[in-house]
Amino acid sequence: MTQPVPGFRTRLDALAPMRRTAFMAALTERLLPNAGFYAEANGTASALEATRELRKLLDLVWEQLRVREAKIDFSLQAEKVAAFEPEELMRALAHAVHWKPSWR
Repeated sequence: MTQPVPGFRTRLDALAPMRRTAFMAALTERLLPNAGFYAEANGTASALEATRELRKLLDLVWEQLRVREAKIDFSLQAEKVAAFEPEELMRALAHAVHWKPSWR
């Protein structure tokens, strides 16, 4: 008899921190265009401006994954994108900024 497939959260938690970060960055790549549309629809910024700032942040995440010695101040970056995010996402981002990758 086959074992049941573990749930998504279980499989995600089982990933090494570096792989989990890469997976989340890949998901963010897919959502990036929608973030600009959301910012424009809510009047917080133009889609181009929002996408440009979020792109910079996402590029820094990829750089951190590629270059272990990279010193990136994600607290500063979070402040820059705060204008483009709804309040509930800002709370989650503020929590994530204090996360220190264990693979460093």
